[in-house]
Amino acid sequence: MKALPAVLSNLLLLMPLAGALGNSPPAPVWIDAREVSGFRVFCRFPADRIAPLLGDLDGLSKDIAAYLGLEASPRAVDVYLFADAREYAEYVKRAFPEVPYRRALYVQRGDRAMVAAYLSPELATDLRHECTHALLHSALPMVPLWLDEGLAEYFEVEPLRRAGGSPYLAAVRWRSRLGYVPSLEGLEGLRSMASMTEADYRNAWSWVHFMLHGPPEARDALVDYLSVIRQGGIPGSLGGRLSARIPRLKTAYKRHFSSWGR
Repeated sequence: MKALPAVLSNLLLLMPLAGALGNSPPAPVWIDAREVSGFRVFCRFPADRIAPLLGDLDGLSKDIAAYLGLEASPRAVDVYLFADAREYAEYVKRAFPEVPYRRALYVQRGDRAMVAAYLSPELATDLRHECTHALLHSALPMVPLWLDEGLAEYFEVEPLRRAGGSPYLAAVRWRSRLGYVPSLEGLEGLRSMASMTEADYRNAWSWVHFMLHGPPEARDALVDYLSVIRQGGIPGSLGGRLSARIPRLKTAYKRHFSSWGR
């Protein structure tokens, strides 16, 4: 991680947050700025206050590239961090009035991606989640909703706890031991975040966990699927790809979670 070059830093510390995204409300002057792998981070507070989180972001871009076989976008994601909820909410309301309020926000306009958030106990989780969305959409022309959210739920957990520290894990293990396997067809049919339930997020996370930590064939199917999307092809159904590579897919899913952590 490093400070931005002086000329670039001086320019961007005065840059309106949404100006590059087609909006014009004035932004506060940024107090600090850092550059980490895949991100330019601008803060309304000393960036040293979130040094461990900046380290997480530095690794996030590299991990997504390594886990998913994706090449990083040459254009960095701009991350804007406010000092408190009021400052953040006032700016987002002016800059993006059409967007429902959330503690953290990812916005893509053309080839420009930005994430905004504010200092809170949930900042680390929120930032890893939204920055995952930003990295995926910077590298790919589209990402199916369920997979987009499942990957963000997976990568929002701090790096050392991703595989075994998700709050979803206990429920997924319990359900799998009872024979429950969430429907991939149902997940692939989701078309809007408004229609997603807590169970949908949990189920999407579980299939991502299976693909990243289950049979090697599952991860291969995911990487190949994303590669087709990256190249502008029509990927078809990820569920279909998984079934083709793992004939007893439901059994493999149940075995994966029933034995996980033993």
